Amino acid sequence: MLARLLTDAEFGLVAITVLVVTMFDLLTSVGLGAALVRRESLDSVAFSTFFWTSLGLGVLAGGLVLLVSTPAAMLAGSEDAAPLVATSALILPFSLTSRIPSSHLIRSLRFRRVAIVNISGSVMHGVVAISLAIAGFGALA
Repeated sequence: MLARLLTDAEFGLVAITVLVVTMFDLLTSVGLGAALVRRESLDSVAFSTFFWTSLGLGVLAGGLVLLVSTPAAMLAGSEDAAPLVATSALILPFSLTSRIPSSHLIRSLRFRRVAIVNISGSVMHGVVAISLAIAGFGALA
């Protein structure tokens, strides 16, 4: 549905943005969630350490995306993507930090809750994106 609401150029800008942000997201996730799940004992200090490390990596990744937004957009052949890539850098701290509570739920074997959260988030993301596209926000949707 979203692809039908965006022009080809806008969809290309989104593709460039998703590529850059996903690359940094993967590079900075470094397995903290998996380490939290596998850890034998988890006290509040360890949980707090996982959380703050993840937030720090997210802020660092967001800053790096801000720094490389213009060169990455130029490398992809579209300088118009730079502001969109830079804006999307704000996603990274939230993305990386949200993995810690999710991993805690997995560790506690609360798979139903994880599924509900993931499905709800995806549906909300879709509704907001389509609403923004209908409202004329273009590639920002």
